[in-house]
Amino acid sequence: MLSGNKKFPLSFIMFTSCVLSIFLISQKLIFSATPSAGVRFMLRHPCPSVLHRFDLVEIYPPENDPFVPDGIKLVKHAACFPGEKIVREGKRFFCLTREGLRLDLGPIKFRAKDGRPLTPWLSDGASSVIPEGYLFVIGDKSPHSYDSRYFGPISRKRVISCPVPLF
Repeated sequence: MLSGNKKFPLSFIMFTSCVLSIFLISQKLIFSATPSAGVRFMLRHPCPSVLHRFDLVEIYPPENDPFVPDGIKLVKHAACFPGEKIVREGKRFFCLTREGLRLDLGPIKFRAKDGRPLTPWLSDGASSVIPEGYLFVIGDKSPHSYDSRYFGPISRKRVISCPVPLF
């Protein structure tokens, strides 16, 4: 009977440790259901005060977005920053950077996979400068990635974390 009592605390401690570990991992682990960020499993990590081009960012999508269900977060790459100009030419978006580069942000499409119409953020030939406190985010440059090419720049306040890829 005495040995049974000694096993109980050890079992309880092991069980509690497992539950706590699972909880902590679930708060840190990110699984991307789509390949648009280029990685599937990531660890949530706080963002530095200054983001760099193509850093991964976990974001809350725009409110009431018709293409993203409530509660879903997106993982994208920070592509363009305040003061940089976004230009649409035909079926492509470009970023004119502060360093004088012209970055191809990828093609666009006009229908979602489910057939619903997609409206690009800018009309053909239009341009816009990213305002202070905002970012232009992209997936993997595929036309299938739902990103700022469709919903426009996002507020830096909508950035949750800067995930670190696991695999």
